[in-house]
Amino acid sequence: MSFDNTNYSVTQRYSIANDILPSLIQNCYYSTFEQFYVEKIESLIRIISENNTNTFDTDNTMNQTVAYILIELLFLRIKTENFTDGSCPITKAAFGETSDKKLVRVLFQHASGVCKKTYSLNKQEEKDMLRLHQCHCVNALISMISNTQKEITFYNWLFNREENWKNIIDNDRKYFFDIDFDAVPSVKKVLVNIRTSLHASKKELDPNVRTVKYVESQHLFNSTLSEDITQFDFSHSVLRDRLEQNNSKNETVEVRQEVHLETIDINKHECMASVCGFIQYISENISPPPSDTGEVSLPQWMKGIKNVMMSPTIHDNVRIFFGKIIHNTSSVFKPYAKWFLTPIIKLIVDGCVGSKINFFITDLVIMLASWSEVAIPTEDKELASKLLKFLMENANNDHRAIVRYNLENIKLVLEVWKPCLTVPYELLEQKLKLDTELQKLDVGINLVAALLANNIAPWHKNEVKNFLMTLTKLMKNSSRAVYQPCAEVLGMSLKYMSEDSESLQFLNNFQNYIYKILKDMVIDNNKFASCLQGIALHYPTIADQYLTVLISKLPHVGNFKHIYLRIFLTKVETLHEINELHSIEFSKLLRENNFEIQILTLEMINKSIQYFKHPELLVILKDVSRFINDNVAMFRTTVYDIFITAYNQFCNQQDKISKEIIAACKDVLLQGLTDKELEIQEKIFKFWSEDNLPVDVTNRFLFLLNNMYKANIEEYYVGYSVYLLLNVIKSTEEFNEKLFEHALHDCDFQEYLLSSNWRRQHASIAPLFANTLSSQEASFSPMNPNVLRATVSTMEFKPTQAIQAGTAQRNFTNSSSLLFSVDASNVNAMPDGEFKDPNNVFPKIQVIRGRRFLKDQSKISQHCAYQEVKKSIKAEELRKDKVRQSERNVNIYRKYRIGDYPDIEITLSSVITPLQMLAK
Repeated sequence: MSFDNTNYSVTQRYSIANDILPSLIQNCYYSTFEQFYVEKIESLIRIISENNTNTFDTDNTMNQTVAYILIELLFLRIKTENFTDGSCPITKAAFGETSDKKLVRVLFQHASGVCKKTYSLNKQEEKDMLRLHQCHCVNALISMISNTQKEITFYNWLFNREENWKNIIDNDRKYFFDIDFDAVPSVKKVLVNIRTSLHASKKELDPNVRTVKYVESQHLFNSTLSEDITQFDFSHSVLRDRLEQNNSKNETVEVRQEVHLETIDINKHECMASVCGFIQYISENISPPPSDTGEVSLPQWMKGIKNVMMSPTIHDNVRIFFGKIIHNTSSVFKPYAKWFLTPIIKLIVDGCVGSKINFFITDLVIMLASWSEVAIPTEDKELASKLLKFLMENANNDHRAIVRYNLENIKLVLEVWKPCLTVPYELLEQKLKLDTELQKLDVGINLVAALLANNIAPWHKNEVKNFLMTLTKLMKNSSRAVYQPCAEVLGMSLKYMSEDSESLQFLNNFQNYIYKILKDMVIDNNKFASCLQGIALHYPTIADQYLTVLISKLPHVGNFKHIYLRIFLTKVETLHEINELHSIEFSKLLRENNFEIQILTLEMINKSIQYFKHPELLVILKDVSRFINDNVAMFRTTVYDIFITAYNQFCNQQDKISKEIIAACKDVLLQGLTDKELEIQEKIFKFWSEDNLPVDVTNRFLFLLNNMYKANIEEYYVGYSVYLLLNVIKSTEEFNEKLFEHALHDCDFQEYLLSSNWRRQHASIAPLFANTLSSQEASFSPMNPNVLRATVSTMEFKPTQAIQAGTAQRNFTNSSSLLFSVDASNVNAMPDGEFKDPNNVFPKIQVIRGRRFLKDQSKISQHCAYQEVKKSIKAEELRKDKVRQSERNVNIYRKYRIGDYPDIEITLSSVITPLQMLAK
């Protein structure tokens, strides 16, 4: 290698050193690596020792930059044990027979001196070169410290020197962070020049981790049995004791520390990957985080980072740099969140990251919210409130998806920081008093909804009336995007006032005013239905006065029937009391060609069974029974619920109509025993077994013969009859007793877990001693696959396995018109009889994550189309998988043990339960 500046330009030298040399040095043989540095170490030390004057020399600075790149690589691969026994040939080549620590000391001294050097430069090229030079000095220092030092003092020193960081950041550059992108940035793995232990890092995630896994062949001609064993030499054998095997498993392989960074400008900084990897290394090896029960104190090196971010003299770009570092390594900083809440919030509020909401701000907000389980800004309430005001002020965007995302983030902040926040009342009023025809109003309305959803008053206590009047005026807006969410907010306001003692005095007057406004809307079916539903979704009492009007309108509203039915579903008892329940034509509603109308009607019927007259119920049940063969499991589940409710209500009545109802219910519920959905089937079996069959064997047997036969399911009769008959044994004391009274003596048994994965139906084809099987088997079973036994441990037959408990879930679309998800607890957690949104019967937990949005709408359309095609293909694959799984699924109903003798210590249940499932 030559540093002759006459052969290569400055740019060429840097490109060779930064892009080519690292790959060569990292991948060459160690002897080659060592020989290279033995020859060049003197030159490296001489070069970095030159130019200690205050004049800046371009060629010399580039030579030193290349030298520090090589020094960084040197400490990545050099054998650290040589520093303790005095045998390092590289040190000897530099200093003779002196201590090996002198090499680290000399290089460390020169690099640390470069980091704090400053020059008075006018040319931008020279400034960039100096900054680049100091960046590689910092990277070299990181490599030196992490690869040779274990004392925390060195790590503290690097972060507690503010000048180390001032000079590596380009203060003339302006960082721009957008909310959307031309192309979604990817996340890439970056390897940094820090050695870490592969075994140590992987062991925590998976104690049984292996380097390579082979896929087991499922066909005989591809398995190891097809190999020609005559080509192997079996005349030589090697015995390995257990200690040797354990040592081989615990071997550690040193690899480069890896970090995952998003491909954005700030992450492309020359030191970003190295510093992030350095922090991860400190957390894993030098200064591990405190335990859950231990007292938390801020490490000295973290104090340096905090001081840099809070320094009044530090440039905004340096604060941005460390803000991104904290975000990239947020799991490391989370235990110390209470010290970093203020620096991060201040970074946003001061406008360093931007004056509008962008992706970096949302990432930081989500990170702060995720730290709430550790700390919230109780000591900086004013700063936290400023952040809330900033988010609310900038929530609007031309991109609708971004508005939703911003509102979700605001709602998240309100949820986790509620005790620390002061509501910006003036800002809310301004957003609600814009031109009433602008659809931008819905952003202000949704901000009010976000506060009410967290039980926070959006009005000042002296301005309740004026605030509510402003809201009611908005409900008169002609835009559906305004009046529909406004109606929901009014419902949330009424609910809040009914529960808040300070606002209770305004409730009656405000409620009467709402009645008056709704009365004026009656002529407009669309707006009336939408507004009434929105209010009733959160304050169901409002619907009581309009039930008669809704009943009369129901046959004529067309597309809005589902809205009316949602309201009726919660007012069944009230409809019965005012004698309006029988005015609903359930049979016609069931014949509607609309999924939502049909399922809501079925739910209403299920809740209304006790109020129907017997002849009327019989007719309705006949209409309901036609859904028993529907392909949608939700329909069948609801239908069975209806017939179970009806059967339980009329099973003890003896009049003619009641007997007809019972007979109709019995026919449907017997058919349920053969339903293709296992969860539904289990539910029906449970219904018959627990309450509706005789408890003794003789009477149950006679009952099954006389009452449980149905011609159209004759092929299943023996199966479900045997199941129900054997079910009697479960209630006896003998069911859990062992079959054999005396156990085997001096026989040790080991728990054996069968591999029941349906994708590995014929695992016994490949031999247990095959190397190709061992790693695959280990991923499915905790049994050691390398232990040979006299018998084959994978079974040729199909065992049976218990079905997981569960119920068929009902999946409705959300009826809320708000732009963010309202917590189900605010809607569904109400006393019986109040409005419960059927769309939230089975709410899904939503986890908010940092999102990226595209600018180009055509790309969004293409992406959505691609995702739909991908989704369709995936759905078809899942459907086929489900069919194959139902054919091949292996279920286990008992525990197995292996030992020197057959296991006879089994209970009666271990025999009866598999027999039941076999019969079923």
